[in-house]
Amino acid sequence: MTPKCYNTNEEFCDFLRHFNSHRIPGKDLLIFDGHRSHLDNSVLNITESLRIQLFCLPAHCSHELQPLDKCFFKSFKVYWNSAVGNILRKNPGRPLGKPKLGNLLTEAWIQAAAPKNGMPGFRATEIFLSDPQVIPDTDFAPSDVSDHTPLQARPTNSSAIYCTLKTSTIPAP
Repeated sequence: MTPKCYNTNEEFCDFLRHFNSHRIPGKDLLIFDGHRSHLDNSVLNITESLRIQLFCLPAHCSHELQPLDKCFFKSFKVYWNSAVGNILRKNPGRPLGKPKLGNLLTEAWIQAAAPKNGMPGFRATEIFLSDPQVIPDTDFAPSDVSDHTPLQARPTNSSAIYCTLKTSTIPAP
């Protein structure tokens, strides 16, 4: 938790190091929102050194495009409300208290953190892994004109994992 409750570059880098210490070695894909604290050279350097491929979702639409938002967190909320409801029914008029929150969180998390609750999120958001040879590396080069502060040019890796976002085409009126 940061003092202002906002994610910072340092906090995100700390998260990446923590994530790295608990993952199976190899390449991983991290899907994240476009918050500015996630888009810094220090973040890019760490993810490159840890072999974590980043996939940034467009700003202000992660609620529709983020697989966990579509399926996992909904399930988690149902299991959390059920666990809390059970405790409150068994102990009417008594406050929950901090000691019980960890157990309730664990109970809800174990039920929600199942492949059956995560995998449909990728179908719902239509995020699919694709063949990296379909789009040449040069297509991922930065454009000449940008209204953003440029990051240092980063070499692409032809063995990188790419994702495509399948979207519906709306015909023009």
